Amino acid sequence: VVTSQTSSLTNINTTMTANYKIPCGFLSMDHQVAGHKFQVGADEIGMLKSIDDGSVLKPSGTPMCAAREIKFYEQLLTTTDKEVSQLREYTPEYRGTQTLSIGSKTINFIKLRDLTHDMLEPCVIDIKIGERTWDPLATDQKREQEESKYKMCKNTVGFCIPGFQTYHIASKKFKKFGKEYGKKLNESTIKDGKLINIKNLILIFFNCYLTHNM
Repeated sequence: VVTSQTSSLTNINTTMTANYKIPCGFLSMDHQVAGHKFQVGADEIGMLKSIDDGSVLKPSGTPMCAAREIKFYEQLLTTTDKEVSQLREYTPEYRGTQTLSIGSKTINFIKLRDLTHDMLEPCVIDIKIGERTWDPLATDQKREQEESKYKMCKNTVGFCIPGFQTYHIASKKFKKFGKEYGKKLNESTIKDGKLINIKNLILIFFNCYLTHNM
């Protein structure tokens, strides 16, 4: 979910990159609040964003996971199934794949529309819906890993929050909270209105969902 108090063109210095190992034309996705990253030497790099076309590049992960995710996006573009096609409203535009050389590695990415493009102060939250966060083809090891994550939330409220960020107007700074913070949330604290505006972010998400499904 992405919200923003301001929607205006972000000022980007196109002659610089956020990391010297990232190819020109791309920057680190500073607004990433959760998700996979990959190691290049001593650096941990996550999602990237394209300076030119408002796209975000998501590391595709293992070959098996990449093939399945790409297949999902491609099928979503062409499906004639009315129920499946409704997912398009909640899915960023799929723009194919891209391969980049970063440091000594060749990394494959899935290219999607950047929902935070042109936003100056995007407030972002990553919500995983459901008690079960693995698919039927997951290995036993993967199931065990997923079952051990965010247990206090998933088993009581049916969703979990791996990460989020908010923008504070008074200080003119972002506050970002990652997975370690999310793992501490439980049935009581996740509904606490004093908890870094997390209640408001959750309400925004569910209001958007209900608006599209009424």
